[in-house]
Amino acid sequence: MKKVTKIVLSCIAAFFLLLVILFAIAWKVYLNPRVVAKPTIQSTQSTLVQSGDYPDVKYIAHRGFSAVAPENTLPAVIEAGKAGFYGAECDVYRTKDGKWVIMHDPYLFRMTDGFWKITNYTYDELLQFNYDNGANYENYPNLKITLLSDWLDECKKYNLTPCVEIKNPGTDHLDELVLMLNQKGFGSCPILSFKFEQLQEIRKYSNQFKIWYLVHHIEQDDIDLVKTLKGTVGIDFNGNSKKNDMEAIARANAEGVELGAWTIDTIESLDKMISNGVKYITTNTILPE
Repeated sequence: MKKVTKIVLSCIAAFFLLLVILFAIAWKVYLNPRVVAKPTIQSTQSTLVQSGDYPDVKYIAHRGFSAVAPENTLPAVIEAGKAGFYGAECDVYRTKDGKWVIMHDPYLFRMTDGFWKITNYTYDELLQFNYDNGANYENYPNLKITLLSDWLDECKKYNLTPCVEIKNPGTDHLDELVLMLNQKGFGSCPILSFKFEQLQEIRKYSNQFKIWYLVHHIEQDDIDLVKTLKGTVGIDFNGNSKKNDMEAIARANAEGVELGAWTIDTIESLDKMISNGVKYITTNTILPE
């Protein structure tokens, strides 16, 4: 009887293991954001537009120049430098062995031929994966995940200001990020996060960085919160949100809070943001003059 029970339990375990494997395959093949999400721009022929005459506006290339090369890669930051952007925004995670790397999503599968969480790997393990998505990715065979240190080197070469968004969870190890930025000569660049506690942690190590709080739309509470931090502070918001309150944007501007908007990809959106006092424009497609 005991032998029969063991066989039954083994069959049940094998069945559930098979279900897990089938679900993983279905997720990769059918539910991958490359299929169900908005398609990544693959051509620049009809998408790039010239900015208007706004000499005081600073243009930031979203995830590097992501309309020209795969987002958050070395080619993307190089293209941003060639195009004359003020800055290049990137998203950072810390690997299992303590390396800071650039990727927007916590998982690998949208942009690469990998699958699982980026923080589960060492950097050497991440080198087994290649980009297989993004603008003109076919022009960059065997393109690897980028180290933040290499991104910063390209920023230095092209006189770009790195705009570093913290995607890594929690507040641990942010002293490493501060140290690297200081060592690379970017001790006053913008550091961004949706998690206010991460920005508070950055301020413990330096008052020199621009601290930008990421929100979907500005509210008075956001203005009051970011002003509790020392040094230069700002709010970077979704410029396409229908919930944007232009009066709140005006109040933030009047109270000395720097304003940035993402992701502004049309001249109409650009004109609207600038007319309301926004000085930093993060874009995929608008070419700076």
